[in-house]
Amino acid sequence: MSQAALNRDRLSCIVLLASVVLYFSQEIILPFAAVGQILLVVIYGISFLYLIKMILSKEKFHKIMKIWVVFLIMNLFGYLFSSNYSEFEILKAVLLNFLPFFPFYYFAKKNILTTKYIVGVFFVLLPIFILKFQRSVQTLKLEKFNDDYVDNTVYFFIGLLPFVFFIKNKIVAFLSLMAIWFFMVQSSKRGAILAGIIAIILYFIHNLYTADSKTKFRTYIMSFLLIVGVSLFGYRIYMENEFLITRMNDMLEGDTTGRDSIASNAFQAWYQSDNIFTTLFGLGYNSIKSITGHVSHNDWVDMLTSYGIFGLFLYSLIYFIFMKEIMKKDWMVDKKIILILFFFIAFITSMTSRWYWSNFAYTQMIILPYILATKNKRN
Repeated sequence: MSQAALNRDRLSCIVLLASVVLYFSQEIILPFAAVGQILLVVIYGISFLYLIKMILSKEKFHKIMKIWVVFLIMNLFGYLFSSNYSEFEILKAVLLNFLPFFPFYYFAKKNILTTKYIVGVFFVLLPIFILKFQRSVQTLKLEKFNDDYVDNTVYFFIGLLPFVFFIKNKIVAFLSLMAIWFFMVQSSKRGAILAGIIAIILYFIHNLYTADSKTKFRTYIMSFLLIVGVSLFGYRIYMENEFLITRMNDMLEGDTTGRDSIASNAFQAWYQSDNIFTTLFGLGYNSIKSITGHVSHNDWVDMLTSYGIFGLFLYSLIYFIFMKEIMKKDWMVDKKIILILFFFIAFITSMTSRWYWSNFAYTQMIILPYILATKNKRN
């Protein structure tokens, strides 16, 4: 690669990262929605150019990219053949979650995207999301006139969990993880809390594997003490949140806040369609909303209803590839642990909310391509 081409790629990486950070800073740094739309065009544009560049390249890239492209095409055509073009938000989110994967994978392969950039993105986004969370909390309190609320902005924090694993300073990393954990518990979102618990466990396993032989025993002791401290910290916050306790008890008693009804009605609409084309390819883009009046809180039901057996099979392939990667032995252990965390976050959110058009797209677009491209390389 010539120096001029390398400089162009570096500039593209910086512009893309800056655009992503600014896009997710809307309402905090960027007050105007129009600027957000311009940034979205920049993100899509750079991503599409590098997708074409990678397709034309003779280099062998990761096999998940084929599934990624087919999945994007399926959602694009699903929208284009729908009867309601005003429902653009889902497609916009899908493109944002999947399309930038390609340039960031390319940049990681070329050693342009490094852990310094990843950590930098984290430390810019964390305070922004804290401000978003606090603003959302105040709005919910004013709307409900009490403290019983469920704050969906916590999903921004879920997406930041894998970023913590790239912070070299263990104290800073731990404090960052605790800050995220605090807001997760405060949000009363059960799926987020479960993802946070898994992240904390994997973080300490990550610490044990990355400790050198001279400090391993001290790391074991510190990890044990920190786990005890985190458990007590989480338990104290939990016990002070009566609304969260009620929600947890309701969950254990089988309460799904109406999501089982939404899933059941959507499934019945697909199953009873009595049409082989519908069985294979579904009822169409975002059909759950037209059937139930609500958005899907389960990607798997959404895939089956909107895109039929074909869509469900394609979506399942993504997770199958993740599991195959986890089983491979050519990974650095620290990066495999991050992949395991990514898998759990994706699966939990796919079952309880949404993943393939999540609002934490920066995890799919930055963390996943980086660890796949550098899985057998030290940071």
